[in-house]
Amino acid sequence: MTTTPLDLDAIEARATAATPGPWCTDSWEIYKGAEYEAGAEWLGETCRAGEMDDSRADAEFVAHARTDVPALIAEVRRLRAADDRASSAYAYFESLRSSPTPTSSTPTARRRSATTPRAVTSTAAPTARSSSRPRCFATS
Repeated sequence: MTTTPLDLDAIEARATAATPGPWCTDSWEIYKGAEYEAGAEWLGETCRAGEMDDSRADAEFVAHARTDVPALIAEVRRLRAADDRASSAYAYFESLRSSPTPTSSTPTARRRSATTPRAVTSTAAPTARSSSRPRCFATS
């Protein structure tokens, strides 16, 4: 397994330079097209002397690589972008969590306390329309 970061631009350049796909196989040879048809454009073949089943698997892999590689590049880019967005959001929330909470002596806290409504419990006796619990009013 490689630990070298993928150079997606180089991989994409190689995929773009190759014969446009899709490609298909008749078991050992690679042709242009979604399905093998007589007269299809021949692109190449896989050969393994004495290992016919392995050659078929190789041909199938190569034929599908033409469409699989661009799809994988797009998925890696999508996941990297999602990871970047998640990392940015995490860093933002971590910065909020680690920033000091305003105290009553800071200008921000004084400004908030002057404009934020507070609940005040009424001392008036309950009326027939209200419950027996004290009522709350929002005041500034």
